[in-house]
Amino acid sequence: MHTTLRFFGDTSDAQRAALTALVAELGNGTSGWSVRATAVHGFPDPCRAHVLVLDVVDDVIDGGAHAPPTLPRLAARAEAAAVALGFARELRPYHGHLTLARMRKEVDVSSFAAEAASLPTGLVTAITLYASRSGPSGAVYAPLARAVLPAS
Repeated sequence: MHTTLRFFGDTSDAQRAALTALVAELGNGTSGWSVRATAVHGFPDPCRAHVLVLDVVDDVIDGGAHAPPTLPRLAARAEAAAVALGFARELRPYHGHLTLARMRKEVDVSSFAAEAASLPTGLVTAITLYASRSGPSGAVYAPLARAVLPAS
């Protein structure tokens, strides 16, 4: 499973090369960390959802105090790099989440909303640049670059 730091869309060969270097840069000096689920919900509306989403936030605690947020920090660095490479600035604020399912027909997922509190924490183990291609059965993801994060 993955959470998206930044969606790039169509990319040139030069942009892909720069994004590959960015993955290594983001991974440099970054250790794996825990994330926790905060909510399960559906888009565009829980009662008639086409997408089931699990919201996640950093769960990093260092000596009783939360360390600087890792997901938002990495997303901000990815955003800055994207703009420098000529991509349009993302106007929506970063929102860490896992897409759990995409449904062709509307589904009422409102009963899942209380489930996030009972889910275990997860571990971020890598930063990966993916290419995605739409197919008849949904998106197909192919990793282009990966920075494996050491355990903290």
